[in-house]
Amino acid sequence: YKLLSQGQPVLLFPGGAREVTKRKGEEYQLIWKKETDFVRLATKVNALIIPFAALGADDAYDIAYDADDIMKSPFAPAVKAAITSLSPGADMEESIWPITKDPIFGVPSPVPIPNLNRIYFKFLPAIDTSTEVCNLRDPEECAALYGRVKENIENALVDLKKEREIDPESDLRTRMISQVTEWLPDIGSSSRR
Repeated sequence: YKLLSQGQPVLLFPGGAREVTKRKGEEYQLIWKKETDFVRLATKVNALIIPFAALGADDAYDIAYDADDIMKSPFAPAVKAAITSLSPGADMEESIWPITKDPIFGVPSPVPIPNLNRIYFKFLPAIDTSTEVCNLRDPEECAALYGRVKENIENALVDLKKEREIDPESDLRTRMISQVTEWLPDIGSSSRR
């Protein structure tokens, strides 16, 4: 609140830690809480909301075991105890990070190693809360603005998926081959001279 009220830029992820600790099958889903707090806060300080979508981060890691798998495993009591001792009162749903697969060997890795695929971003038009105000006393009005921001981001994710499908260099291998062939001399034309 303090930074926003001073006009400082703040990067806020409405999904918080839970959106980062996604489960299998939750790729590219916005996992936002029902509370409209970020819209209400932005309105209170007349801040700009600049929605953006990012595509590729959910593909950066292949999940071997998500939080649900971990909590069903024999290790669940130890995991709960460790989280509770490190961060009393922590939300277990947000605190258990998935165990990912090594991208080369496909085996579970204690250290997340990302796949090196391209990440796409799309920034959407800013919403000026000094002119597009949600009445802080009207929960439905704030929910409507919140819903519009969320829907715009979901639509942008659809657009980015289409962009990725037609991108000839969306994966690292293709980009590397393209770069190497640009750097190499054209052997066929130089030998004919």
